[in-house]
Amino acid sequence: TYPFLLKSLSRLLNRKLGGCLHSSVVKTGFVWDLFICNSLLHMYGTFRDRASARKLFDEMPFKNLVTWNSLLDGYAKCGDVVSARQVFDDMNERDVVSWSSMVDGYVKSGEYNEALEIFDQMMSVSSSKANEVTMVSVLCACAHLGALNRGKKVHRYILDEHLPLTVILQ
Repeated sequence: TYPFLLKSLSRLLNRKLGGCLHSSVVKTGFVWDLFICNSLLHMYGTFRDRASARKLFDEMPFKNLVTWNSLLDGYAKCGDVVSARQVFDDMNERDVVSWSSMVDGYVKSGEYNEALEIFDQMMSVSSSKANEVTMVSVLCACAHLGALNRGKKVHRYILDEHLPLTVILQ
């Protein structure tokens, strides 16, 4: 199926075949299938092709939370936290993926205080609970800032919430 093939091409980082498969999606009339479009968005985000991702997103007649998260995560992975934040702010609905993508995007861009600010917002205004992915990014921000006390509070949260500790911190 197209979503499986697109995911495989993303993992292989094969841009040429990705473009060919996108053309095939158009030719076979599946261009506006939401699952396929979301897979295409994910692929373009993985390829760090912001222009193609944004063009596809803007042309999509229907969008869901996965659609918005795919665009947001793509921008964050590219280090474009300004565009990621704009998408985040435009979202009508957010989940743990949305919040975690923003936290991680700020961390990867070296904006550690902003990462902790967005995490604090998540904890105060969102019904989404932080997961281990969120917490790895938050701990990374704490480490870069030398915020030992904050790091201890994060560690306490991880223990209190029984979050799995399966991710290796670098």
